[in-house]
Amino acid sequence: MKNICYETGLTKGALYHYFSGKKELYKATVDYFFSQSALPEWIKNKPASIKELIEKVFIAVDASYHQIKKRTRISSDNAILFFYEFLYEATRLFPEYQRLIDEHDATKYQILTSYFVEAQQRGEVRSDLDPHLLSIELYALQQQMIYLRFVNPWIKTHKTILLDLAAQFLKKIEVNDVH
Repeated sequence: MKNICYETGLTKGALYHYFSGKKELYKATVDYFFSQSALPEWIKNKPASIKELIEKVFIAVDASYHQIKKRTRISSDNAILFFYEFLYEATRLFPEYQRLIDEHDATKYQILTSYFVEAQQRGEVRSDLDPHLLSIELYALQQQMIYLRFVNPWIKTHKTILLDLAAQFLKKIEVNDVH
């Protein structure tokens, strides 16, 4: 509480005027964090092709990297550790936030699934692949790459790795015309 008072310029009395204790202050912080969570731009705008979608998903890794640093206010790569620790503690103390995360992810899967279904209908994606599983796999790859952008020196500095991964993923799922 002393650090918060120092950082905000408030006295302890003023802080306790707004919050009855540490738990209420922490809850307000968690509320604020989750109020800032919205669907990412890469998923909001319907792609013209599955290639465009996949490239957007991987390119968004760097935007997420910078967003995590901004939200945690930590400029070092330790931001990812703080971010995950915060999410873990917040969802354990307040289980309703885990439900929010799960609902948020379900919405992403639903949108991605619809994009894969449409791509299958256009003949861009193999029809033997489950669109829902593809959406989970693609999102999981993105989340793993966000983490690796923080902790893996080679991936962190590799200039084309994200577009290379997008091309690799696309190669695995696209329809191959054999003539």
